[in-house]
Amino acid sequence: MRVCIHFALLFCLLACGGCSKKKSTDELIVDGDTDIRHSAAIKLGRFGEQARDAIPALQKTQHDGDARVREAATKALSRIDPEQFPLGTRQNSSSDGR
Repeated sequence: MRVCIHFALLFCLLACGGCSKKKSTDELIVDGDTDIRHSAAIKLGRFGEQARDAIPALQKTQHDGDARVREAATKALSRIDPEQFPLGTRQNSSSDGR
């Protein structure tokens, strides 16, 4: 289970590294590449309950500056633990009108 989560996170880090030959992971985080954060949340949601270890990170992501990232984190949480995070409630996330 954890291997799948670690693989997904490693994949995202490798994607960050491949975005530019000169940017470090820290620089990419500061730059705010929303596509990578959005994709990571979506992928973690696809693991369902196997991605329980990612819940704290996804909860933090619900405060992201990009509405797409917040929405993806909310959906991922509902797929990982639908009882704790029912999709009809948007805990700590603002609505983006979609």
